[in-house]
Amino acid sequence: MAEPALARPGDLDRHFWLSRGMARTLGIRFSDVMRDGRLSTHEFTDLVNTCRGCAMSDRCVGWMARAEAVGEPAPGFCEIRGILNRLGRNRPR
Repeated sequence: MAEPALARPGDLDRHFWLSRGMARTLGIRFSDVMRDGRLSTHEFTDLVNTCRGCAMSDRCVGWMARAEAVGEPAPGFCEIRGILNRLGRNRPR
């Protein structure tokens, strides 16, 4: 049986901005969490590349437009929700 073909990663620029937008909607600023040492450059690169592999990225923009409040958890369809939710929970108040 043949191995399933891997999906081609999404556009780097698009997913950089989508991941940044999702984070900002959750009240997370990547520059702040990187400066604070809560996110390394390697983790950030992995985060964007994980986003590039998501088949649901078209839903992000709509979710960001409808998000009710800063601090709510990332949506279940988001491939980077784990790290976003962790960074959101550990955000200085």
